Amino acid sequence: MSKSDLAVEIIAAQRPRVRLMGAFINKCSDLTISDITIDIRDGDSAGGHNTDGFDVGSSSNVLIQGCTVYNQDDCIAVNSGSTIKFMNNYCYNGHGISVGSVGGRSDNTVNGFWAENNHVINSDNGLRIKTVEGATGTVTNVNFISNKISGIKSYGIVIEGDYLNGKTTGTATGGVPISNLVMKDITGSVNSTAKRVKILVKNATNWQWSGVSITGGSSYSGCSGIPSGSGASC
Repeated sequence: MSKSDLAVEIIAAQRPRVRLMGAFINKCSDLTISDITIDIRDGDSAGGHNTDGFDVGSSSNVLIQGCTVYNQDDCIAVNSGSTIKFMNNYCYNGHGISVGSVGGRSDNTVNGFWAENNHVINSDNGLRIKTVEGATGTVTNVNFISNKISGIKSYGIVIEGDYLNGKTTGTATGGVPISNLVMKDITGSVNSTAKRVKILVKNATNWQWSGVSITGGSSYSGCSGIPSGSGASC
C-alpha cells in the first residue's frame, strides 16, 4: 500500500462524516474508503456536470462502503481495474452506478467489480455498463447483486456498447466484450417516462440474470446482443 492510499483510508476511518467533492482513485491498491459523504448538491441548481462521486482507474483491491453521494454524474465510475467492491452505499440525483466508460484509454480492462446492497435514488440511471464504440478492451466478472433503485428518470438497467463522446450512437461494437456478468435480485422502480431495461451489446457471453424486478416505465424495444440462456430481457 502506498503512503497516499494509507492516508485516504485513515481519513475515512477517523472522520466518518468528512464531506468531499469527489474522489479520484487512480493506480491505487489495497484501499478501503468507509462512511464518507460526497456532497455536490450545489450543482443541481448551478449546472453541475462531470461530478463523479468516485472515479476508479487502474486500481486493484478497492473497497468503498457505507458512503453517501449527492451529485450530477456517476455515483461511481469504474473505468479500469480489478477487484473493485462498492457495498452498502447511497447514491442520489446523479447517473447511477457505472462500469465505464471502458475503451479509448491506456488501460481498458475491468476484471472484477461487485456492487452489492446499494440504493440508487432519483437518478438518471440505476445500474449501468457502458463501453466505447469502436474501441478495444475487456469487461469481465461484473456483479450487481441486491441493489435497490427508485425514482429513475431514464433507464433502470442499461448495458450499452455504443458509447462515444458522452453520447450513444445506436450501433454497438464488440471490441470491448462484456462477459461473466451477474445481475441478481435487483428491485425497485423507474419513472413513468423511463425504460426499465436497455441492452445494446455485441460479443457478450456468459451472463446470469435472475430476480430482476423493476416496475414502472415501459420496455425498451431495441435491445440486441443478449447472450442466449442468460435469462436477461428487456
